[in-house]
Amino acid sequence: MKKRYARVLSLLCALCVWLSSILQVSAAAPVIKVTHPEHNTIKLSWNAVAGASGYNVYMSPTVNSQLQYIASINDTKMSFTGLSKSGKYNFKIVPYTVSGEVASDASSLTETANRQGIDISKWQGNIDFAKLKAQTDVRFIIIRLGYSSVSGSNITTNLDPYFKKNIEAAKANGFKVGVYYYSKATTKSHAMKEANYVLSKLKGYQIDYPVGFDIEDAVQKKVSKAVNNLNVVTFCEAVKAGGYTPMVYTGLNFMNNYLDYNAIKQYDIWMARYNSYLGYDNAVRMWQYSSSVVLPGITANTVDVNYEYDYKDTINGTIVYDLSKKGLFYRTKSGDSLQIISNKIGISINEIIAQNTGITSGMQLSAGHEIGLRGISMNVKPVSVAKPTSVKAKRASATSIKVTWKKANNANKYYVYRATSKKGTYKKVKTVSSTSFTDTKLITGKTYYYKIYSVYSVGSTVKKSSASSVVSAKPTLSKPVMKTAVPDKKQVKLTWNKLSGATGYRIYISSKKSRGYKKVADVKGTSYTVKKLKQNHNYYFKIKAYRTVNKTKVMSSASSVKNARTVHAKAPVKTTVKSVKAGKRKVTVSFKKVSKASGYRVYISTKKIGGYKKVKDIKKTSLTISNLKSKKTYYVKVKAYKTVKRQKLVSAESNIKSSKTK
Repeated sequence: MKKRYARVLSLLCALCVWLSSILQVSAAAPVIKVTHPEHNTIKLSWNAVAGASGYNVYMSPTVNSQLQYIASINDTKMSFTGLSKSGKYNFKIVPYTVSGEVASDASSLTETANRQGIDISKWQGNIDFAKLKAQTDVRFIIIRLGYSSVSGSNITTNLDPYFKKNIEAAKANGFKVGVYYYSKATTKSHAMKEANYVLSKLKGYQIDYPVGFDIEDAVQKKVSKAVNNLNVVTFCEAVKAGGYTPMVYTGLNFMNNYLDYNAIKQYDIWMARYNSYLGYDNAVRMWQYSSSVVLPGITANTVDVNYEYDYKDTINGTIVYDLSKKGLFYRTKSGDSLQIISNKIGISINEIIAQNTGITSGMQLSAGHEIGLRGISMNVKPVSVAKPTSVKAKRASATSIKVTWKKANNANKYYVYRATSKKGTYKKVKTVSSTSFTDTKLITGKTYYYKIYSVYSVGSTVKKSSASSVVSAKPTLSKPVMKTAVPDKKQVKLTWNKLSGATGYRIYISSKKSRGYKKVADVKGTSYTVKKLKQNHNYYFKIKAYRTVNKTKVMSSASSVKNARTVHAKAPVKTTVKSVKAGKRKVTVSFKKVSKASGYRVYISTKKIGGYKKVKDIKKTSLTISNLKSKKTYYVKVKAYKTVKRQKLVSAESNIKSSKTK
């Protein structure tokens, strides 16, 4: 069909602009299913994602090249054909919406153009299945269970001497397996004997693939098609009754001359033809295309190789990217119309007609018809992943460290490695998709070292950068904040904030601000009264938090210093704020009178905890604070004080009340 791409160049440019404006949606990743309905063909289908307007589809021309945008579609399936028979490709499906959300989830996979398997018997000898798994793309193995021998009219069933070893080792190494039996049946009773033998030897084994009936021997060319057909049906029906799926193996010549396809088409067909193409018009499940392939792990002989097809599936009714034709098409199914196609791909009916000679509005479309949509050229762009830069590590808490870095080109994941010495052994502790990681459950006071690797990961393709520079940090306690130091006769009561992760607190005292501090006590709570002090004497206090690690107290840095002078008399009891009433850019605070108090010190802040500033000392039990910001919430607290020998003995702070100015 003639594709008139030049006529719609401007239209396609406009389409590309629209496509680039589509934003991808934060949603659950779709689950992708893969089938191979045809040779050199991959069909992807996935579940609908709630809230998605459609799906952006990406593909790479090789597993080691960058993904390229292919199409935005309003369907949950898409096919790729014209692929290299041994090619391996990466795919990614990203749900999108036009609501302005940003992509955060997608599904990706790696798939070969054809699903490949092998069939084995004693002729392959001892197989290294671990090497075969690690170094090949073999998905399944069909194992010979046994074979028949004949003498006159008698038939003898035999077990392949490697069957038990092969099936157990193949399954242990993660291969999906099936079995086949080499038949020499020339009568119905022969075929039944072979089937019963196979069923008896399969007891105790779980298989994933069918039980194959291998009919190709010279003795079977001496009987009629009808007899061979009957023997196939006899064996296959017995296998089916035993709970297995039957399959018929034969060569193209044998099928054409000694079997009738229509008599056995109800069973899966496994066809042998050693050629670059199968050249058979009927559907087959498997094609044995060569018997002389050398694979890692198999050294005694060459091996038969097979392609498996999901022949009951079809790419009809899907958008198709044909790599060999460098074009995007729609393969029609029965009942399709141009409107249905338009809805799936987002191209108008008039655009479809303009690009396809012979297509008219309202015409009846037959199944398997290719509707051209647009041309797409794939460019092989090797993937290179830059190492992370600007890597930093800092304490996050007493038991955690936060590591950050800049996003690296082409990276969609990062590996975080950690060691306990700079030149020690680094072990991977986490794989993350963001550009930060918080390492938890660490030992307080211990230094940890980190390096980061950028990773490009799509399907089974993983590319890792070189390591970043090494950074280090130590999880430590934050320093405590001394809240109050309230003096009394021969003692000072200290209070401080509680620290997360702290086991306790160590109190220090000195008669000088900058030196001479001595330990007073280790305590568990957040207050302590230092006693047996001199009256009317100035003291300085500071606190360190500690965490006990392996019976050792790991200390924080010290709090800021607070000082207090002991007195002859006690400070008054604390007052109670009764109300804070708001006015225009002002608040009025009222509080209870305290017996024997000389006055009151009023504090104000724009936040409940911290940031308080002294307003003034007053004698009355109310105060209007003016020149404030309008429509702003202010918090007020009050301390009572008593003046003794020109020293103000200040009480503990009152409760806190707030109000919003007008």
